[in-house]
Amino acid sequence: GAGSRRPNFTGVWRQVTHENADRYFQAMGYPFATRRLMVHFIGQSTEVLSHDGERVHANSINLRGEWPRTYVENKKNVPMTLADGQAVKTTTWWERDEDLGVDVHKTRVVGAKQGVLETWRWIQGDVGLGVAGAEGGGENRKASRISPPQVRGRMTVKSIVYPEGREEEAESMMWHFEADEKRRGSLLKEFQETYVNGLEGGRGAIGGKENLGGAETRASTKEPD
Repeated sequence: GAGSRRPNFTGVWRQVTHENADRYFQAMGYPFATRRLMVHFIGQSTEVLSHDGERVHANSINLRGEWPRTYVENKKNVPMTLADGQAVKTTTWWERDEDLGVDVHKTRVVGAKQGVLETWRWIQGDVGLGVAGAEGGGENRKASRISPPQVRGRMTVKSIVYPEGREEEAESMMWHFEADEKRRGSLLKEFQETYVNGLEGGRGAIGGKENLGGAETRASTKEPD
């Protein structure tokens, strides 16, 4: 079935390159000086992902700070706080991309002053696949978060903005990440213990510290979605 092609994104991902950032941020309305700073800050970024069933918990880390949040599949208008502090609503789903030959994890964000944002996330290459959420329940599922199937290859995030009132001037940028095995254990465990487990404990906020700047200002997906 379609689910068998879906990767589990769990891991620590180090950005190796990005494309079209300046034009993307320009479409979002940022002035030149601000864009220069944003491009500098996003040049050294890491994504920590804990993918559990229909939820992808993500933390973007760059020189300005961290931005944890959660994407929830099959629910519309899920509240989220963007990296710049805006309260928005998100809808997340999977979609097959025949050109890429992979299933893409997509999120659409509405309510941001910059316009409608989307984030697309996928993995290409040797994926050592585990189906997202295919593990059993209870303790087995919790254990699987710490050491899921190793994901090799490259993760790509496409961030798209449809500017308010100028949707025809949509712009996008690409983020390319490689698995960072050296930091995987420590960063993933810390994120799961401090953020993911807190959500399950009933705190329930989706989207955390708003001190990152520029990330889901990079669209939803961040990235980029």
